[in-house]
Amino acid sequence: MGALPQLYAATHPDVESGQFIGPNGRREQKGYPALVEPSTPPATAAPRAGCGTSARS
Repeated sequence: MGALPQLYAATHPDVESGQFIGPNGRREQKGYPALVEPSTPPATAAPRAGCGTSARS
């Protein structure tokens, strides 16, 4: 369906911020746009240990 899920998410009046829109077909690879569950939990706002540090001295 190409860009249809993105267009649906951007223009449909019932879609709220933070929702995931994707194809409703088998394994969410084909089909019409629908509300779907994320495959992994969203990243937390807290930085991980070691992030942002340089390996060079």
